[in-house]
Amino acid sequence: MSNKMQSILLSGVASGVLVTLLANIPIVGGCLCCLAYIGAGVMSTWHYTNSYELTIAGGTGASMGALTGVIASVASSVLGYISSKLGLTMTMEEAFRQLEESGQMPPEQIDMIMGLVESPMFYAGLLLVSIIFGAALGAAGGAIGASAFKKGGAFPNE
Repeated sequence: MSNKMQSILLSGVASGVLVTLLANIPIVGGCLCCLAYIGAGVMSTWHYTNSYELTIAGGTGASMGALTGVIASVASSVLGYISSKLGLTMTMEEAFRQLEESGQMPPEQIDMIMGLVESPMFYAGLLLVSIIFGAALGAAGGAIGASAFKKGGAFPNE
């Protein structure tokens, strides 16, 4: 395994766990998840540059961050699915039923939405969107990290 890949995998899995936990925080959870994806890119470049005492270009940091964001997205999706199946987090059906009971959404609309949610294509689409956002935010974090963790000199070990 390449040295970069070790940093990417470690940071991606750790960030995926963090995103899964942050997603369950009401109101601000989504914002914190975005910050966690940016932090994933920063963390992967920090780990790589700190472990091997080198400086990387911004493009290298961005590509490392993008891969880290993809891994974090997949890890978070898998952990979120498992936690909902184990009953550790509220399922979408439970959330929509609460909306129905509170009178915020009519039962016909909930049934229609639940028909869509039960489709495997819904989860595939959700994963795809998560991967796209994770990669974009991770790339931004990786570029920031490459700039922040320079070791002096103009990319001598690139």
